Formats: sequence, C-alpha cells, structure tokens
Amino acid sequence: LLGVLLGVWAGEVRAKGLQVEFDLQTPLFLDRTYLFASPNRIQRLGDPKSPAPLLIEGQFAPNLFLPQLRYGDFKQDGRETLFSLVFTPKILLRMLNTDSNPILPPSYMPKFTLQAAHLRLLHGPDRDGAPRVLALGLNVIVGHHSNGEDGCFFANQTGTDPDCTPAEGQLPLNEVTGSFSTNLLRFELHGRLGFEVDPHKLSAWLIGANAFYELNTAIGPGGMSSQQRAVYGNGHWGVG
Repeated sequence: LLGVLLGVWAGEVRAKGLQVEFDLQTPLFLDRTYLFASPNRIQRLGDPKSPAPLLIEGQFAPNLFLPQLRYGDFKQDGRETLFSLVFTPKILLRMLNTDSNPILPPSYMPKFTLQAAHLRLLHGPDRDGAPRVLALGLNVIVGHHSNGEDGCFFANQTGTDPDCTPAEGQLPLNEVTGSFSTNLLRFELHGRLGFEVDPHKLSAWLIGANAFYELNTAIGPGGMSSQQRAVYGNGHWGVG
C-alpha cells in the first residue's frame, strides 16, 4: 500500500515539473564519514595521563535519504533545486595513543535534516570556456548529542547521573566521565562557488563558506539539564 501511494504521489509531482528521486539522491552540505590519525593532545581534568596524545579519530555518518524532490536538471538545464529529508545516525569515536590504546566512549549525535539546495551553472563572457557553478543550501536540523558517559557533570560530585551528590555541583567539570546530553535545533547556511566545472562528471575546484546557529533544549528525553545549561549556554553560533 505504501508503495502504491508513493507511486501515485510521484506521478502527481512529475506532472508539476518536479521529479522524485528514490535512489541516487544528491548529497550536499551533509556530514561525511571519515577516519584520520592526529598528533593532537587531549586535556582532561582528573586523568593522570592527561594531556594524552590522540591516535585516531573517526566519524560514522551515513546519510539516509527519504525520497528527494528535484526541480530542474543540472546536467541538462544548468540549474536545479532540491528538497531533501535526511536521517543521519552520526557517531564520533576517538582512540588515545597510550600504552593500552584506550577508546573513549563514543559520542552519539543522531539527527534529522530538512534541506533546500540550489545548483546553477554560471557562464562568463567566454561561452566556450569552462563554466562556474554556484551551490546554495539551507539546513534545518533536529538532533541529539550525547557523549556516552554516565558520571556526574561536576568534579566535586559523586555517584552517577542523574543521582549525584551534592545535587548542586561546582566547577571544575568532570572531564573524564561526566555525562553530557542535549536536544538541539540547528540552522545552517552553506554556499559554494566552483571553478573549471565539468557538469557531466560533476567535478570542480570549490571555494565556500557556511554559518550556523544552534539552540539547546531540555525538552524530551536526553535534553539539557539546568547545570549543563549554566556552563554550556543556551546555544552557540559559528562561521567557516
């Protein structure tokens, strides 16, 4: 029944000039899976081996698309607009370079991303020369972030979260086993300008920028506690 409904919906959408992509969706401005070695050292209060050198860091972030809406065709028309809903079960893992090579508890950051993106070819005065491409994107993200620990948030507290003594802790933080979690709403703006574009191979030299604004909330399971909010704040922003 679901397949029949999706087929009918796809037919109606195509009649309006839109296309529904059930596979081969276009991934833009999303998290990537990576693994790299790093000489950085991690400072953790209360850890006798601190600052400990980092051996590797890895991120597992498969982007699982729901059917993607596409208006236009970049390869044929030189422009297209995309609307996507993506689930990303993001996990971040770090391993320290010490005698036993311990793995720190993974950070769990699953999220849903609602994305609107636009691609357009830009031709210069020389119509025979290689064109440029402009890519713009807006991401609206609802997600969760947990560091995988269950210890108390402050170093002067004992017990496990949320049953910590004393109830009102004080700085410094428990950076070794302190629990941290929040639910978040995040807005991202992305822009890329590509040079020497090959529209058939979808390759180019890219330069770009991005900006984000993130809000943290106590709503729902795993939301931010009042003690964490006092240290971490209501949210943060950044540019790249």
